Amino acid sequence: MVFCAEWLNNLVCSLDKNCDSGLFESCAKLHYQMNGMDDILEQYVGDLPAFISFLEKEWGWKSIISG
Repeated sequence: MVFCAEWLNNLVCSLDKNCDSGLFESCAKLHYQMNGMDDILEQYVGDLPAFISFLEKEWGWKSIISG
C-alpha cells in the first residue's frame, strides 16, 4: 500500500507542476525504485538467458526466443 500512496503522490505533484514531459518518467523511476529493481536485476548481469527465464517464470512474459 505504501507504494501506491507514493506513486499517486508523485503523479499528483507532477500534475500540479504541469510537468507532462517528465510525468511518466518520474512515475516509472519511482516504480523501479519501490520494486527494488537494482537488486533484482543485479543477479542477471551478463546472463541474458537467465534474465529471460526470470521474466517468463516470475512475470508471465512470453519470449519469442525460447518459443
